[in-house]
Amino acid sequence: MNKFDRITHSFFYEIVKKDTNSDGMLNHDDNKAIYHSNFDGTRLAVVLEETNDVLGINQIDAGQTVIFHSKDGKNEAVVVDNSNGEIVKKSDLPLAN
Repeated sequence: MNKFDRITHSFFYEIVKKDTNSDGMLNHDDNKAIYHSNFDGTRLAVVLEETNDVLGINQIDAGQTVIFHSKDGKNEAVVVDNSNGEIVKKSDLPLAN
């Protein structure tokens, strides 16, 4: 199987729910929620209720994805089970200087 033959099993979504910076707009400057669903949109689940910024999302393997994010001045990595969207591990990350 080459890198273009991969099968999609699930999706992650960044959703802005409210105007957290009070600028009158819902956009990338507001806090976000991270959701997970199966490839067909079923089993929608909240992974992170509120985060300031998503720094990156990388699939580790077919079963897990890591999400790097910042919240309240802290950086964190969360490992998510791709089958159900549940967090299986959290780790604090150092802040950049």
